[in-house]
Amino acid sequence: MKKMLIALLLVQLLGCAAVAPLPPGATLDAAQRAEAFDTVRHRVREQYVDPQLRGVDWDASAARLRPQALAAATDEQFWELLDRLTAELGDAHTQVLSPRRHAWWKAKQSLTLGLRVNEIAGELVVTGVAPGSDAERQGLKPGDAVQRIAGQPALDWWHATLADARKSSTPRAQLRSAARRLNAGDAGSTEPTLALDLEAGGQRRQHMLTRALLPDRPVMSSQLLPSGHGYLRLSAFDPDLAKRTPLGVALFDLRQAPGLVIDLRQNSGGSMAMATTLLTELFPRKVAVGKLLTRDGKPLTRLFGLFNVTGTELMTHGNAAPYGGAVVVLVDEGSASASELVAAALQGLGRAQVVGRTSCGCLLGVQGLIELPGGGALSFSQVDFALQGSPRIEGRGVVPDVAVPLDRAALQAGRDPDLEAAVALLGRLAARGPVAAKPLSAPTPAAAPMQPR
Repeated sequence: MKKMLIALLLVQLLGCAAVAPLPPGATLDAAQRAEAFDTVRHRVREQYVDPQLRGVDWDASAARLRPQALAAATDEQFWELLDRLTAELGDAHTQVLSPRRHAWWKAKQSLTLGLRVNEIAGELVVTGVAPGSDAERQGLKPGDAVQRIAGQPALDWWHATLADARKSSTPRAQLRSAARRLNAGDAGSTEPTLALDLEAGGQRRQHMLTRALLPDRPVMSSQLLPSGHGYLRLSAFDPDLAKRTPLGVALFDLRQAPGLVIDLRQNSGGSMAMATTLLTELFPRKVAVGKLLTRDGKPLTRLFGLFNVTGTELMTHGNAAPYGGAVVVLVDEGSASASELVAAALQGLGRAQVVGRTSCGCLLGVQGLIELPGGGALSFSQVDFALQGSPRIEGRGVVPDVAVPLDRAALQAGRDPDLEAAVALLGRLAARGPVAAKPLSAPTPAAAPMQPR
């Protein structure tokens, strides 16, 4: 099992041999552009998890976009076009990062205004504000309605941005592209500010927000709720979190609680090994979670096939002292990848119920970033998942057992209807006593391996 966990960690985090980035101010020459483009073209064609490339005529798409990319007026436009090639697959995990975005990724930083927004009842509403951001400093709060963006009606701007967003796994995944453009600007943009008109409490006000690089600080916290139920929050499956506080330690003071809320909202994923460790905390014995699916049905390898970095079975450890109470998992449209694996596995095995809104639908696995000439990077999917008792999550998402719509009035009042619904559900589930996993031995037909489309 230790080898399996190491393998899963490698699937998520390993990169390939480094390629020297360009010096500051330098530009890609024609040969470097061609090499970067052709590396992406060949790697995806030969190693993508689905040998049918999701029904896309990959070579035709590459032939169409290659002349445009090589003739792009700027390097940023080149990287944007190269990413558009990977977007043809409609896969949130398969993308090209420009050197600028790659550098931020390595530094665990994001260029942002600090805003999370969503459309609610015909309005574009602020649903979250990042700590330390200019949006927080200027007093923006969840529940504020955005009336105008850069002088345009907010919904017109938002719908146009969504329409232009890169093709991805689901419409919910495309929200990320729109949010990135709102927060970081267009590709290659040097404009540091954005004008927003807001409405709250019947009052209109204008803000000029400034973009800034903020650290991506993952959060893991645990507490007892006033109801007496436990609460565990994970904003990402980041191995650094587990190094500081192992999951077993985080759950230690909650083991006597009659119910447990696992909050995976806005958790975009991370280490599959950490996700498996969390599952292990909830089962008294080894449980078959599902299968890892690769292009040829064989384990992924490195070192010219001499070293396996995955098995094909996904299982929990045995656990002598698991948490045995009722469990509810919170998800939303920002829950993706490893967080979807946890939610879907617990739901499919009958170990938990899910509350919130349908998740991203972005459950594939990458082996690591491949660095490209000039400092860019390629990410592409090499693993799919067939989970016990669950339909395929990629392209669908985890559908909650209890759906809770976004509500502007609740946001303005500082309420958390998702958590309220989870606590109410736990009260009913905890009264039934301990919950055991379903005695499944193989993935259900609905979770069959990826088929060519």
